Amino acid sequence: MKATSVVAIAASAGGVDAIKEVLKSFVPGEDTAVCVLIHIPANRESGLPKLFQRVTSAKVCDAKEGLPLEGGSVYVAPAGRHLEITADGLLHLSSAPKRHFTRPSAEHLFSTASAAFGDRTVLVVLTGYGRNGSESLRDCKDAGALIIVQDPLTAKIPSMPMAAIATGCADFVLPLDKIPAKIAELCNRRGEENPPQTSQLASGPSASDPEHPTRGSGASAPTEN
Repeated sequence: MKATSVVAIAASAGGVDAIKEVLKSFVPGEDTAVCVLIHIPANRESGLPKLFQRVTSAKVCDAKEGLPLEGGSVYVAPAGRHLEITADGLLHLSSAPKRHFTRPSAEHLFSTASAAFGDRTVLVVLTGYGRNGSESLRDCKDAGALIIVQDPLTAKIPSMPMAAIATGCADFVLPLDKIPAKIAELCNRRGEENPPQTSQLASGPSASDPEHPTRGSGASAPTEN
């Protein structure tokens, strides 16, 4: 089924374990695609799809040029190429210049995902060096995207989360173990018109919070413990 919503996850150093934790607990529904980006040198074979497939029942595959985003699937950005999403929901791999010294860059994925899916976009910033992803967050938020940032105190490398928080655009700042439930909650809230295709946690009932923080518009976002 063609995806009608997207979750875009970006990480750098320490990101493999963090992304595994998210994918282990969050299972995308039939209407939700997940795009995963982690910084890998262009001359290195990542093996990440196979690694991530071990922890999730969702289909995990390499992102390839022209692939349509399908719900219930996880797409992993290849080494040395920017991952983008076209207006009609297709994957595009770009050799454009590096951003923040990296390719793939979260800026390309976040901005194109938000442009394509608008308020049916959830962006997730996890552990890593630098400020990759932070420059695009204001435009993404203006397009309707919801933004989750890992609590720097739970990040192996806090630089990326701290840079994202500093933009004032984060809607939720959460410890890693709370992020999967929040992604599922937000996807389901945005897809209430189609309840049979809801996203879920891999085991146990939804851990949704009884109260939902207001979307942050100031210098800091709500932090849930």
